[in-house]
Amino acid sequence: MKSHLNTFKVLVTASLLLAATGAFHPFEKTGTVSGIVTDAVTGNPVQGASVVVVGTNLRMITSTTGEFSITGVPVGRHSVQASFVGYFSASFKDIDVCDGCDVRVEFSLSSNDKIGELSIEPIRQLRENEAVRKMGVADVDAYLNIQPSSVNAPIGQEHRRVFNTEEYAYLEEAGFLSPRSNPLSTFSIDVDAASYSNMRRFINTSRRPPIDAIRTEELVNYFDYDYPQPGGNHPVSIYTELSRAPWNPDNLLLHIGLQAEELSENDLRPSNLVFLLDVSGSMDSPDKLGLLKKSFKLLVSELTERDRVSIVVYAGAAGLVLPPTSGYHKEEILHAIDH
Repeated sequence: MKSHLNTFKVLVTASLLLAATGAFHPFEKTGTVSGIVTDAVTGNPVQGASVVVVGTNLRMITSTTGEFSITGVPVGRHSVQASFVGYFSASFKDIDVCDGCDVRVEFSLSSNDKIGELSIEPIRQLRENEAVRKMGVADVDAYLNIQPSSVNAPIGQEHRRVFNTEEYAYLEEAGFLSPRSNPLSTFSIDVDAASYSNMRRFINTSRRPPIDAIRTEELVNYFDYDYPQPGGNHPVSIYTELSRAPWNPDNLLLHIGLQAEELSENDLRPSNLVFLLDVSGSMDSPDKLGLLKKSFKLLVSELTERDRVSIVVYAGAAGLVLPPTSGYHKEEILHAIDH
């Protein structure tokens, strides 16, 4: 964990250069506007709808459940508007926001049938494609996050596609390479493990992960292994294991593990971390800002009193939230992250 801190320090500190300028007033009296956006006909949640507090830069995109929560809304009377492609926009006027309160509103959007017809036809054509038929319609629907009833329903009555803005680079299988013509092979020694957590997120929400979201090496690297510590003058120990592939006994699997020397806490240099947080409305959902806050809290638990943490925010608000603070004052750092 400590070795990861040094890498994280470089990335986050460099990001500080992107911070927006301006004043931030953490003690301004504000409230919250939250609620849900649904389809007026089906009652299904509308994911990806834009909800904005009119006349401000406060906005957010609805989650997979159609929920939204806009924090930091100044005390007073506001109008809130929801909109999404294929639907007529809707708004609530004269919403009274009080200090510390959470005002809930529920939007029910009516569809625009002409837009619905234009948006659903390319999906039908995609499913009729020969390559798609070989892949399997169910797999394609899961990949595109399409509700099957949307495509099969009559034009104008279908459910709207729930747009998935997550993108993953296409992975091309290397195939078999003869060692006679390709005698050299290389592999990276950096440890990335995000794909495992991402896969777990999909499974926990009963969704099939997109094919290209699966990085086999990151699933392997996610777990800790009891590799022997390097000895003598060697900075790295090498562990190897050879076995037959369980899916094909004619193939062999070679496991190569590298173990660098683990440093004691006293041998680590103090870290000076700067957290640059995007607090715009589009980040206000459990799988975005909420997940980011959980991650930072785990990092804070590993800090020592010699480490320093600063927090800067941008987008929805901009400025310094937490001046350089010792890792000894964990409660103060966690309080700043929560707010």
